[in-house]
Amino acid sequence: MSNKDFRIFLIMGAFGVGKSTISALLAKTYKNYRHVDLDEHIAKKKKMGIKEFMGKIGYEKFYEVSERYINEIVIGHKNYKKYCGQTLLIDVGSGSTFDYRAFDLTNEHYCVLLTADAEYIYETREKCKKSGMKNLHYYKYWQFGKEKEQLYANCVIKVDVAYLTPEQVAEQLNTKIKNFQDGSFYIPQNDSENEG
Repeated sequence: MSNKDFRIFLIMGAFGVGKSTISALLAKTYKNYRHVDLDEHIAKKKKMGIKEFMGKIGYEKFYEVSERYINEIVIGHKNYKKYCGQTLLIDVGSGSTFDYRAFDLTNEHYCVLLTADAEYIYETREKCKKSGMKNLHYYKYWQFGKEKEQLYANCVIKVDVAYLTPEQVAEQLNTKIKNFQDGSFYIPQNDSENEG
């Protein structure tokens, strides 16, 4: 049985776009969401910072580790009764989607893309400049290059975060996830229920 038969979404996007912030806010604000930060999960398991761990094993090996832990999180979510009925959001660090094999993730799971113009993200997110992303050109190359472009095109839900507050992005994403079933969107007959 594919993971696409379950309410499981991988949250993807460029470094600094707000994957962790939005996913955590969504789980905190609305009912029936569970959020796992993949980088935090890996760092906890490996007992070292994610940058240190990635530097130690390299990008290609890091992708393999990421894939293994995504599967572990998904299996745990499916098997624990306390998570029954919850939608699982795994925010996937940009390092986990570096490898060309990340396309396999979009075949196995439904993926959400949080995005914006590269210049907007780079100029408005301090963490981009503090992370070693030397300049906008370098950032665009690693975060919006051809492979990433193709990977992001496979995401079934997309939200442009530019000029929106985290709360507005979370609200949009909640609506899109609610209206997404069996690989397509539907328009609910009565959507007056207010979750919160």
